Amino acid sequence: MTTSKLNRAALALGAVGVLAAILTATMTPALGASAPASTKNHAAIPALSFVATLHFIVGSNVAVPANSAGSNATKCPTGTYPVGGGPSSPSPAWTVQWSDPDHSTTSAPHPDEWTVGLFNNSSSTQVFKVFVVCSTAQKVTSNY
Repeated sequence: MTTSKLNRAALALGAVGVLAAILTATMTPALGASAPASTKNHAAIPALSFVATLHFIVGSNVAVPANSAGSNATKCPTGTYPVGGGPSSPSPAWTVQWSDPDHSTTSAPHPDEWTVGLFNNSSSTQVFKVFVVCSTAQKVTSNY
């Protein structure tokens, strides 16, 4: 190899090394180590060591007669909490009355299902389902 080719190869390897160092430094907190202290006298960012698991659950069909309201809910598995959800239907004939997390029982300390209320604006029976995205959590807080 010529000196020029060796210099370009060394430069390319050096760039890869710098990129690896940057990725290691920025990914380390997500992998369980402490984040480096800031140079602006801010406290170090605590390491994130929790990995959430998401579950996408679709409920059963709900038939709603023409010009009527219908509602249903889909519950999260035990130990998970709703972080999103809503109605799903092949028909555009709906008016959403509500779509939000809710408690399946009055004794549930936090929301544990997604509930939907729809009004069927059509002249025939329509079908919808409620889906919910549930997540595990280390701690659940709510002002619900």
